[in-house]
Amino acid sequence: GTSRIWGSETMKYPFDEDYVKTAQVIKDYYDIGAETAQQENALLVFNQTFSTSTGISIGINGEPFQVLAAMSGEVTEIQVDAFTGNMMEVTHANGLVTRYQSVADFVVEEGDIVMQGDPLGMTIANEWNPSAGIHLYFEVLKDGKPVNPRSYLSF
Repeated sequence: GTSRIWGSETMKYPFDEDYVKTAQVIKDYYDIGAETAQQENALLVFNQTFSTSTGISIGINGEPFQVLAAMSGEVTEIQVDAFTGNMMEVTHANGLVTRYQSVADFVVEEGDIVMQGDPLGMTIANEWNPSAGIHLYFEVLKDGKPVNPRSYLSF
C-alpha cells in the first residue's frame, strides 16, 4: 500500500531544488552541542526575551518562494496566526512530522493528503522574527520532539 512507499521516502527540501544554491539558513536549529557562534545564531529575541529555535529559518534572497511538502503525508494541523506567520503541520507514515511556518495562502486544508513536492503555500515575513524577512520556518519532529532538520537535509 501507499504507507510502504511513504516509509521509504527520503526527505526533500521544502522548496524547489533549483533554489538549493541560493537558499540560506538565516536562523539555525539550537543544538546544545554546537559551536557557540551557531548557538547564538539559533536564539530568537522578542521583547528582550530569548527563545531557542527548534527549527531552521530558510530564506531565498529575501524573495517569496513556494513552500513544498518535504515528504508525503496528511495535513494534521493548520494554525492561522498573523504574528508568527501561519503554520501547517504534516504527519508522515514513518513517525516524522514536518512543520512549515511563516506561510500565506495555504492551498491545502486539514485532512488533505499531500504528496512529496506538492505546493503548500507561499512564504511571508512575520512580526515574531522580523529580522529574518521573508522566510520559511521549517521544523522536523521525531516522536513528538524537535530534531535538527539538517540531519535530514544537507545545507
